[in-house]
Amino acid sequence: MRQSGGFFGDLRLNLNPGHLGYYAMRLTGIALAVYVFAHIYSLHFVTETAKTNNPWDGINAWNKMVGAYDSVIGHVIEYLLLLAVVFHMFNGLRLVFIDWFELSKRANRMLYLTVLCMVAVCAIAAPVFFPEIFGRVG
Repeated sequence: MRQSGGFFGDLRLNLNPGHLGYYAMRLTGIALAVYVFAHIYSLHFVTETAKTNNPWDGINAWNKMVGAYDSVIGHVIEYLLLLAVVFHMFNGLRLVFIDWFELSKRANRMLYLTVLCMVAVCAIAAPVFFPEIFGRVG
């Protein structure tokens, strides 16, 4: 009996928009779960530092954490987070609509609409995340 070759073999054999949407949904879900734990850890660090007798320790820890994210790499990571959240949200809505309204024949078109909505939201948000490239907003 021949095996499919794991993840990449399955992806190669079933290369269609539905499978790509499925794998992108799984990937963004894992990325968001990792982000939640990193976010909780960062906030835990700040709150533990703030419990000292000196209130400036908490303020300095907060400023240090925010300063670490206020860089080009930090902005890219935040932008990728926005991309993951928006795709995961629109793709989840797409799956709900397919199930509720029995739109399985239009699933691929709805996936393209999901990607189009994600691109639109991220294009609108790009100047906010990258003011060095687009100039200051507001």
